[in-house]
Amino acid sequence: MQFDEYDEAAEEPIISPDTQNATHFHAEEAPFEHRAKFKRFHGYNSGVWNGYWADKTELRRLDNLALYDAISSQLELTNYQKRRGRGLFDSLNLNALGHSAALIAVCVCAYVCRDDGRMYHPYRKLENNDSLFVDFVEGLGERKNVVAACYNRVIRALE
Repeated sequence: MQFDEYDEAAEEPIISPDTQNATHFHAEEAPFEHRAKFKRFHGYNSGVWNGYWADKTELRRLDNLALYDAISSQLELTNYQKRRGRGLFDSLNLNALGHSAALIAVCVCAYVCRDDGRMYHPYRKLENNDSLFVDFVEGLGERKNVVAACYNRVIRALE
């Protein structure tokens, strides 16, 4: 096994945490005078902030995953479906799909649910579609052809 030369005098870059850290600091539970410190510790441990700048890409990813979690709960997915869909949603390049993250999340949920018999497609008859999906998509205010285009793009990206 070959080891690379390590320069002790060189400054080490601080761009990401060394390991995934599961410790959570809850600043609101700390005494008032220590809250800023605990908020800073939380930023360090989450890997999204190093004290000087935040990783905007990681923050956006975490926001999108939280959005997926909320939508999958509202659509009453099982725990297995939520986990499977979350991984699929995280693997997608949302910018390349060209639709809102919420609409993409609904389409991923529909993709995951179809294996268990819960079907949704915007052009299916209402009685053949899952009512939770129909109601949720109507609340988004998107036209049918936009929802269908997003659904088809998501399916192609996942298969």
